Amino acid sequence: MTEPKGYARLSNKLWLNDKTMSLALEHPSAFAAWVMSISYSSDNMTDGRLSKLALRRIMAAPDDVRLLVELGFWDALDDETLLIHDYLKHQNRRNSNDSETEAEAGPKSGPKRAEAGPKSGPVSEAPLTKNEKLKTKDNNSFTPPTPSKPDFDDLLERIESFYPPNRFDGKTSQTRFQLEIDWPKVVRAAGEGHEDPAGFLEAKARSYVAATEPRYVVKFSKFLGSEFYARNWVREPPEAEPDARPSPRSRSIPQRSRSQANQDANAALIARYAAEEAAENQSREGVLTC
Repeated sequence: MTEPKGYARLSNKLWLNDKTMSLALEHPSAFAAWVMSISYSSDNMTDGRLSKLALRRIMAAPDDVRLLVELGFWDALDDETLLIHDYLKHQNRRNSNDSETEAEAGPKSGPKRAEAGPKSGPVSEAPLTKNEKLKTKDNNSFTPPTPSKPDFDDLLERIESFYPPNRFDGKTSQTRFQLEIDWPKVVRAAGEGHEDPAGFLEAKARSYVAATEPRYVVKFSKFLGSEFYARNWVREPPEAEPDARPSPRSRSIPQRSRSQANQDANAALIARYAAEEAAENQSREGVLTC
């Protein structure tokens, strides 16, 4: 068997790809797991296949695994194996005797190469070290069902119809991609088995706008990023206004505050003491004149 080459291939234009760069910006750990999976598969000659053990070795977190499957960076072959999407179009095949790739092979050899991929046997891998087991003991399950995605453009148009115009940024490419990435979270928030997650998100956005003063409504991108759709929004009833017409008694006798009442009581007490003292002084002066 030919020894593996010491490198894998990444396009020079990778940094210009909107989908890939959005993944790197929004979910850097998932982006790192995707790049590491290419390096791992090239080094171990797995033809893009990733076992559970491989995911542990590249330290792929379960949430990142789910996200990469949902976005199509990885394909789920079965409950035990993932496949890096279009891996053999850019990387060397395990049983290749030269350096040509699937893309360089030409249309004649394409079908034969495509049939050979699934037949390649598993690659033997060294057991995990003790530290690797401790770090990755929770990364044992993956390949959840990918939730079906709605017509996002139609959904955003419906939300735009009632969202404050100066706060709606759902038509930007970044927010549009954020919605696609966060869609599994929306589905989970709607509840397992919910038939219309898109309707759920629309209803939550509508409730939020109705329950919030227009000047306090956040941008739609923040509504998504902060998962406001997972909360219950109810507009509080306005406080009852006090009766503007005072009763006759309230007009004739103004109500005193507690502080004012204390001040009045102290003033009365001081006046009484002053009167008693004046009477006592007058009595003494009468005795002296006699």
